[in-house]
Amino acid sequence: MFLAKYLIGKRYDPDLVLRFEEDWGCQVDNVDGKPAFWIGSLQKHVFPLDMCTEIIRYFIDLSNVYAVYGISNICVTVPSYFDPNQRALLQQAVENCGYKPDQVSLFPDTDCFIFCYDDNATIHKETVAVLNIGFTSLTFAVYSRDGDHYSPCFSHSSFTLGGNEYTKRIYAWLSEEDLKKT
Repeated sequence: MFLAKYLIGKRYDPDLVLRFEEDWGCQVDNVDGKPAFWIGSLQKHVFPLDMCTEIIRYFIDLSNVYAVYGISNICVTVPSYFDPNQRALLQQAVENCGYKPDQVSLFPDTDCFIFCYDDNATIHKETVAVLNIGFTSLTFAVYSRDGDHYSPCFSHSSFTLGGNEYTKRIYAWLSEEDLKKT
């Protein structure tokens, strides 16, 4: 999961692919100058943008279980080393899940805590989902806002970067794609 986010928006780099060769879990190829995961069961390449979209879609589905008012805004933390192209594609991944650009916020991971407790926002009665995919951990939280107060509704952290439930979600998506093909 982290590696899909790490590759989003990057050009294919054979040295980078070799460096993480044992971590990919599948073959990573050069498709039109971009890295793409070869999914043998589907007999096709899947780009990091597609993988990130499905991971974010999973968390949106999960957050809607805990959201009191529905998810009105999405905040995705972004590593400070991301270039503008990577930020744009991560934004696109969230928009692929049905959100408009003004509903999506990208924050450097150090600013996320400040955003969640920002008392200058003007919208009342909203639910904010925060997703932070780091190098060694993943944190997902849902905050409900009433007036100028944020209350945590749900929080989940994983130090195994995804674990079985996320892997199952990706496999289910890949299976659905395979069924569409066949």
